[in-house]
Amino acid sequence: MKITLHRLIQLGFISLFCCLVHANQPGQMVTDAELKIEPTPKAKTLDKLKAGQSVEIKERRGGWYATQTEKLTGWVRMLHIRMLSSEKSTSSTNLGALTNSRRGDTTIATGIRGLSEEQIKKAKEDTLELRRLDNWMATEKEALQYAKEAKLSLPSTNSKKGGK
Repeated sequence: MKITLHRLIQLGFISLFCCLVHANQPGQMVTDAELKIEPTPKAKTLDKLKAGQSVEIKERRGGWYATQTEKLTGWVRMLHIRMLSSEKSTSSTNLGALTNSRRGDTTIATGIRGLSEEQIKKAKEDTLELRRLDNWMATEKEALQYAKEAKLSLPSTNSKKGGK
């Protein structure tokens, strides 16, 4: 019982932290986009936002940000918004400063945010972490057992199928 209660408390703190990370975060439109009434592509469009326009990010839901403009609040796909640095944030709490301190100019690549072009250029592999990942790799015997249990068929190694 104590373990379950402990896990629930941990999940509560994690949820609270995740909500605070994006609360009242300043942002800027990277491209023109539609401000929607709900976080779905088919939702009614409230307004058209222009690249360079300043917005305030209130919440994240999936790939959407709840966004406040000067006049309206609505939803914008997250790939259209760049988070601005914490200097422009009015957050005065230590938690706000902690969560905003990592923000800056970001580069977007297939939905991944948070690294600048310079950070990507200077990136180096972490061989220790790669070796740690190898510990999670299934052995051939484990993979075959899984395939058997899942009733998966093995690819044919018959050279006659290769056109010979």
